[in-house]
Amino acid sequence: MKTKIISHPDSVNSGFSLLEMVISITIVGMVVGMFAPMLAATFQTFDTNYIIRETDSRTRPAIERILREVRGAVAGSVTIAGTTLTFTDQTAATVTYTLVNGQLLRNGVVLADGISSLIYTKTTNGTVVTLTTDVTSTLKGQGSRFVSEVVVRN
Repeated sequence: MKTKIISHPDSVNSGFSLLEMVISITIVGMVVGMFAPMLAATFQTFDTNYIIRETDSRTRPAIERILREVRGAVAGSVTIAGTTLTFTDQTAATVTYTLVNGQLLRNGVVLADGISSLIYTKTTNGTVVTLTTDVTSTLKGQGSRFVSEVVVRN
């Protein structure tokens, strides 16, 4: 039995030449360069949306609690001193909300972190007492502002 060896002249040089590699890398670099700004914008949008969701989820429950409790407060008991709100609730307990070192506190217990601004405004129209809260929450240098208003029922 005879064995026949078939050899192709190009089988030895089946790799890429240096010029082909340089051209390929250049083309890939240009394609990546075109899509990089879009990718960066996508990441920036994701990060911004994360910050908005995070500030909303940690600040909104605290504001809603303030409004819910103030709504049932004894009308004549609502007082404001700077960033401190004090009132008497229906059970005759004194409730104090204040801002200390970026933390919103209720009777000394932390309700929310990262609060950069807190403004209470009380307006009285006859027997109707309205309280406006203006809260700014900051995370990674971006702030979200929440403005709410409630009428004291009692």
